[in-house]
Amino acid sequence: MEEAEKAIYQALRDDSEATNGLRALLGNTTTSPYNVYYAFLPENVDFSAAGGSKAFVTVLLASSVADLESRSPAARLMQDVYQITAYARELSKVRSIQRRIRWRLDNLRGITLPTTIDQFHNVALETYSADRYDDKFDCRWQMAEYRVWRRDDDLR
Repeated sequence: MEEAEKAIYQALRDDSEATNGLRALLGNTTTSPYNVYYAFLPENVDFSAAGGSKAFVTVLLASSVADLESRSPAARLMQDVYQITAYARELSKVRSIQRRIRWRLDNLRGITLPTTIDQFHNVALETYSADRYDDKFDCRWQMAEYRVWRRDDDLR
């Protein structure tokens, strides 16, 4: 499961196209982790930037269950649900970030597949939440859920 989670995270963190890439949309093209975090935003996030505004993304593995309809262990798939949340001051930026994330993840388009332990079969957007406002960070945010079908070959 660690390899699968790492692949999803890296697909977002490593999207470095000059104008359309996630790093450019998030306003951080130089410093790792490029405003992409696991699970939660850091306590000291700053949405302001000299040349515009920064944005952030969090990636959380929400659930992982075996697909029990298949009886053969060789064909048994896991279904993981990831919650990917985009945060920005402007709602239009939140939506642009979510569109780019969908472009990267849907049908494994921008994912470097693990070479061992996990075998991906598909990734698909399941749902978007409503747009929300966060008082603490003074920003807009939206969560998307993605379902990942994979085979976990690490049965230790």
